[in-house]
Amino acid sequence: MENIILEARNTFSDVHLTNDYRIKRYRNNFQIHLNTLFDISNVIVDDSQAIFNDTALILTDRIYHQTEGFVIESLDDLEDESINEEFDNLQGFLYEKIRRELGMYYDRTSLELLKMIDRTVHSAILSVKYNYFSKCNEFINPWESENNIFTDNKVLHLFSTNRDEVVDFIDDDSNESNEISDKKIWILAKGHRSDTTHGFVRDLLGLRNTILAILDESASSYRNPMKTEIIIRKLRQMGISQDEYSDSNIKNWLITPLKRNNRIGSSKDGYFMLNTCDDIAFSYGSHLENLKGYFRTLESHRRLAEQKNCLSTHNLNEHIEFLLRYLNLPS
Repeated sequence: MENIILEARNTFSDVHLTNDYRIKRYRNNFQIHLNTLFDISNVIVDDSQAIFNDTALILTDRIYHQTEGFVIESLDDLEDESINEEFDNLQGFLYEKIRRELGMYYDRTSLELLKMIDRTVHSAILSVKYNYFSKCNEFINPWESENNIFTDNKVLHLFSTNRDEVVDFIDDDSNESNEISDKKIWILAKGHRSDTTHGFVRDLLGLRNTILAILDESASSYRNPMKTEIIIRKLRQMGISQDEYSDSNIKNWLITPLKRNNRIGSSKDGYFMLNTCDDIAFSYGSHLENLKGYFRTLESHRRLAEQKNCLSTHNLNEHIEFLLRYLNLPS
């Protein structure tokens, strides 16, 4: 652990801001950051307070910062003063490093630039400090991907959900439906140049709620489920391009979290709202059949291993141990 801060300092030392704005990979890194941050918050928060419970929610800067603050407060249990002092020193080093990198393009009167520097340093420090949290192995580090905007994409960054705050830096002439046009997070980025570049990612919370609205408007139930390809086609018709979200992204980033957070049910025929007891029971039954199939496969593997005398060297009882732990039963 003692080398983590030193390794981070060396990594930051090797970063040189780019002067090439053609490739905008920082957008994907920020999208991953949003995914992991909000997924963590919905795991550690009480179910009754989970963000996903608000079907009208659209991500705002205030909601983002409240969520990030909640995750930090919940996970940051680092009390070692000497290590915290090392992070203070690392932060000072990083500010000075960035000012040197900007050189003639550093303008202390530019509020946007100062905000970019602050956000870049903030995410960089948290990406390292996360490794010292006692629960760091329970979740994906949500700031690692955001820090990659600096270390890999070699730009500073700032984001806002408020288009008016960045309107002087962006051009937005897209023809999108009203359902998704306001579900954007704008990202400003700056390298070793006088100007900035920009891009956007979609508000995942808002898009997930758009899927709920699609299912709700179609009166979906266990009797009338909607197939994945139909959901994807409707999002494409609204303006979500393949370049922004592949079919796999839509399934893994939008649909699956809705299932995981009990917002929608599913069967082999598609997805539906969980509005009635029958809806819940049908989804339960579908997943129970899947569980039985998985369990039978695991059991057949265990029996085969028993026949071949493999159990002394390989633990093929983990599926049973998992169930006992989950049900809080003695092993």
